[in-house]
Amino acid sequence: MLHAWAEDTFYYPVIRQNLSSAPSPLSVSYMDHLDHEHRTIDGYLDRLEGEVKTGPPIPTWLQTYALFAKGLLAHMKKEEEELFPLSEKLLGADRLEAISQELEKRRKEAPAVRRHTS
Repeated sequence: MLHAWAEDTFYYPVIRQNLSSAPSPLSVSYMDHLDHEHRTIDGYLDRLEGEVKTGPPIPTWLQTYALFAKGLLAHMKKEEEELFPLSEKLLGADRLEAISQELEKRRKEAPAVRRHTS
């Protein structure tokens, strides 16, 4: 939850503010897609919680977990291989460090529940 909150609150907005000078493929649609992935991953977590907390796990929890894991791994790969290197080119190491420091100051503000739950 902290990771997604930090990205949604500090990291993604700064990238969006600088898209006019961003290297390809960074664009509004690219960032919208990453936001959609956050919502999808949170949706799978909601489903998993519902499928497991109702008593004995229902048979579909394995499929839901597989979808969650596949979506999370694909999202992380996209961030690590594309977004992070491109954002370093766009913002520079000093700006990214400043974002990190601001996050650390405000981490107690992170919500106790997932932000994108339905």
